[in-house]
Order: sequence, then C-alpha cells, then structure tokens
Amino acid sequence: MELAPEYCENIVVGVIHKRLFEWYVTPNDIWFLDLNIMYDGIKKWYAEEGRTEKRFMHEVGDFEHYCGFRYGIAVVDTDTADKFLAKIGRYRVETEELREWFGIEDDKRNVLPILLVDLDSRRLISYCPEPLGYENYVPAGWKGEYKDFLGLVPNGKIYWLK
Repeated sequence: MELAPEYCENIVVGVIHKRLFEWYVTPNDIWFLDLNIMYDGIKKWYAEEGRTEKRFMHEVGDFEHYCGFRYGIAVVDTDTADKFLAKIGRYRVETEELREWFGIEDDKRNVLPILLVDLDSRRLISYCPEPLGYENYVPAGWKGEYKDFLGLVPNGKIYWLK
C-alpha cells in the first residue's frame, strides 16, 4: 500500500471502470473530477473577497498550472479514465490489504470508503463525513450524489464486515 488511509486525507475510493471494481487509497484532492468547476469557484471567491487577478494568479496560477497536481488532467471522465487510472496505479490496493488494515486500525473511519466513482455509468457517490462536496464537482453529463453507497460494493470487495 503506497499510502496509509487517513481520515478524509488519504481516502479509500472504489472505482468501476470497464465493469471492473478496484480499490484505491489516494490523496483526497484528486477526486474532484472536474477541476474547471473548482478553479472557477476559487476565482469567483477571490473576486468576491476583493482580491486582485494578479494575486489570484500568484497564489493559484493559471488553469494549466492548477491542474498540474493531477497529472495535467483537468477533467476525469470516460475520455480520460485510462490515462488517469494509469497515473494513479501505484495507489491501487487489494481488498485483502484493506481488510487487514481495517482489522488493526483503531479509528475505523480512516479505512472506510469515502467515494464510489463509476466511470462506466458516469456517476460519483460521496459518503464523506466532512463537507468536501465531491458530488458538486462532476463533469457535465454525470450524476453526483451524497449518500451511503456501501450496499453497492460487490460482495467480494467488502472488507469491513467479517
């Protein structure tokens, strides 16, 4: 496991792509699927706070620079899924690894899944207990929801029940 799960920082994410379900433990910020929405929101906030465009560019940078933290991928969707998943491949974990981690972790919240991203159905479901709002940053034509998705996880991928 590349990263240890940590409550709302290094998060457990279930991904469905090409009808295959995989687990990932990644930094939380890479799952705001449409960075255009995020960038525009930050820019709007700067303007509302009376901050200058120059300050915005100095602190946030242009859009290309802003997308750099996510391998230059502005929007994760069906068109960019293969590239994105190849870039985060080192974060993929087996169900058994998560089962073992869950068994020894004192704070179980660290290891419970936060997101389900179904690239096939263009759907993101967030069950993040913190108000991060992943469901608000989905690409056009996608459905973003906030709800419990644990019942949607395939039986062979469930690691939090004995």
